[in-house]
Amino acid sequence: MSPAALRRHHWNIAAAAAVLLIYAAVLASMPAHVFWSPDEGGKFLEMQSMHWHDGLTYTVPYASQRIDPHFDFYPRLSASDSGAFPYPSATAQGSVRFYWPIWFPLLSRIMLQALGLRGIYLIPLLSGWLITLLSGRIVHAFTPRLAPLAILLVGLATPVCFYSQCFWEHTLTSLLGLLAVAILVARRSGSVATPLAMVPPLVAATMLRIEMVAFAVAAVLMWGLTGLVTRGWVSSEVEATPASSSRDARRSGQLPRWAAYLLLVCLAAGALTMIVLTAPLRQQRFIATLPTHLGLFVLKMPHLPRSVASLLINTGLNEGPIVAPAWVAVACVAVGLCFVAPFIAAARTEAAILIPALVATLVFSTSVVLLSRGYRALHGIFPVAPFLVIWLYALPDAWRRRDAKLLTLAGFAVVYLLIGCAAIFIFHTDTQGRLTTGLEWGQRYLLTLYPILTILSLVAFSAYWHSTRPVRLRNAFAVLVSAMVVIGVQQEVRGIAMLRFNRVKFADWDRWLRSDGPIVTDLWWLPATLAPLFVSKEMSYVARPAHLARWVPLAAAHGVTDFTFASLGPVDDAALSDVAARRVAQDSCVVSGLSLTRFRLAAAAPASSPQ
Repeated sequence: MSPAALRRHHWNIAAAAAVLLIYAAVLASMPAHVFWSPDEGGKFLEMQSMHWHDGLTYTVPYASQRIDPHFDFYPRLSASDSGAFPYPSATAQGSVRFYWPIWFPLLSRIMLQALGLRGIYLIPLLSGWLITLLSGRIVHAFTPRLAPLAILLVGLATPVCFYSQCFWEHTLTSLLGLLAVAILVARRSGSVATPLAMVPPLVAATMLRIEMVAFAVAAVLMWGLTGLVTRGWVSSEVEATPASSSRDARRSGQLPRWAAYLLLVCLAAGALTMIVLTAPLRQQRFIATLPTHLGLFVLKMPHLPRSVASLLINTGLNEGPIVAPAWVAVACVAVGLCFVAPFIAAARTEAAILIPALVATLVFSTSVVLLSRGYRALHGIFPVAPFLVIWLYALPDAWRRRDAKLLTLAGFAVVYLLIGCAAIFIFHTDTQGRLTTGLEWGQRYLLTLYPILTILSLVAFSAYWHSTRPVRLRNAFAVLVSAMVVIGVQQEVRGIAMLRFNRVKFADWDRWLRSDGPIVTDLWWLPATLAPLFVSKEMSYVARPAHLARWVPLAAAHGVTDFTFASLGPVDDAALSDVAARRVAQDSCVVSGLSLTRFRLAAAAPASSPQ
């Protein structure tokens, strides 16, 4: 190994170690027994539903089943939901129905048994860290000196950082997807090994998250398209007959293109069959509602501009930051101009478009990260990592240099961005064009896009800096993009701070509720937020305080003498007119915004199951 290569190797190790240490320190600073998103708590409850008794068995982890054997007060999102989201629910046949696939909770249960509660975060954390290492490895194939920077940027300036701290399978899924892309980029033209090697990680990723179907389609499509383009490059330099090409393919151990496609179709059909057969409720719903969503696609088309702005930039819905619509529109136009600029040949025209667009994007992201008003979610793709707007500069650069690997990666990013955004528009926007995804910090359904765009942005930055453009233009470009990287890191710092603030607040709730008797709440998400408490302590759900009139006689008949009602506001006396319980005023309090009201039951009444 040359001295230069050895230095690069040391820098890679240092960057990887720094990211891992930061991840571990952040995780250690947070409570592990409460969850920011109900999705996390739902997956914890799935994990607690699984047991090994002469084989894998399932039971709903409902501590209040002693009081409520018919699950009438089991938490649910709505009256029609019947406990499907985000909670595992009992079926009439006595089995358990899960909303999400069980694979991630099943793996996490091993970590729980081996390392305790904090161990469940090990898979997301290590998966996020491995994404950074794999990103550095991919960048190394293009520009070795940029590999340490790729590790740091992916690890600290993109949402990979945030999701590595959550009990979620997003980073594991993205790691599998990025592995498939790495195989695709490193492929030999016409080799049957490429689709064979791509299928396992793509199938595993799709079994974890149904939206990865769009990713798999983009990967397979790009495998075919790149083969056609690179064959065109070769055939323009060396004429070859079909017969000779077929003979050459046989000699080199490669399959003809048509045979490779046939094999891939067979593999994909088998994989999709397995996914459908093992589909939980969420995936079944996606499959069942596909015709309906496609039918609504036409009705939603007039709202496409609004949806694009929400997806690329921001929406204030679902606890996102409140930003003026006009300012969101300006930022959306700016990002669009950043996408156009790489294809403009004249340096002056390019500068007139690019520099104002970069300034507007930077100012928007800076204003969002500095907002004094708190927000718990970021839904736009680019404001959370604004430096990624330069990624398309890699595409014309790859074409000019006839770089098949870079062209494959950049082409895949284009195809996946289009297919992924189209899928989100179809499934996750309503008929008014509003984005309906839940809590997230950066677009979680397209999380794998972030490391890919980071790689392309680094290559694009290097190509721009070493181009023949005027020095002033290159300096302005470098300063603006560097400032965007700083804002990207700051966005992750704010996200981690928000995550820690919420978990500490929820841990306060957990501590107060553990000291009381049974708990009743009108917050459907609270049992998922405090999932370990819900598993171990009697906690019931009522849609509104007045429904306590049905719960109280049932609880009293099972020996309950007092309970705590948890809500976001005080309970109105008018809602308690039929409740056979009285407040214990001295035991009522507000803890970090959660109103806790203690009740003492009247004399026990005969048990009756509510209808």
